[in-house]
Amino acid sequence: MDELVKPTELPKTDCKTDCIIKQKTRILRPSEYALFREQLNPAHRVISDVALNTGMRWMEIWALVKHPEWYRASRRCIDMPMGSIKKVRCLQLERTILLTPRGCNAVELLLGLKLKKPITRSNLLVSYRLAASRSIGVDGICPKMMRKTLVSWLIKSMPEKALVIASSMGHNMEVMRRHYLGIAFERQAIEDMREYLTGWGDA
Repeated sequence: MDELVKPTELPKTDCKTDCIIKQKTRILRPSEYALFREQLNPAHRVISDVALNTGMRWMEIWALVKHPEWYRASRRCIDMPMGSIKKVRCLQLERTILLTPRGCNAVELLLGLKLKKPITRSNLLVSYRLAASRSIGVDGICPKMMRKTLVSWLIKSMPEKALVIASSMGHNMEVMRRHYLGIAFERQAIEDMREYLTGWGDA
């Protein structure tokens, strides 16, 4: 009789849930973001809401603060002009970022703060890890998770708009296919995403 094989020990994690990590970066569920958000200070909460609702890179968020005219409330979008996208090897030289009504509100709150200087990524990371340690666990927590989370929610909620999503996020379709398609979420998480993203691209 074959000896019973003992199951291997699961890797240790501090995640409070079955967390989703891709390329060492956390992909949040809406319920996780709500818990995490509660632990942030007011300024970091606003900045995080903008990052999650726009998918903008951190350098792009601070460029928006300097150029509030890029925000188009009537069309629910942010028009990033030629030369505003500084990421190396980025194929898109300009792009239009589509927003939900919730996203517009987040952008307007950020612009209303009239921040004098940007919050550094290192300071934000400290704040994020502290907030996560009090709520959802620190595994995979980093500033860029907001952008990755939004793309994941969009492609899961409205796969038929993949090309529009890629354009809004400044990705190409190959990047979308490699990194975002096929992430498994629970049904409740998907329903929560769809509610959170109501009105995206419908202006």
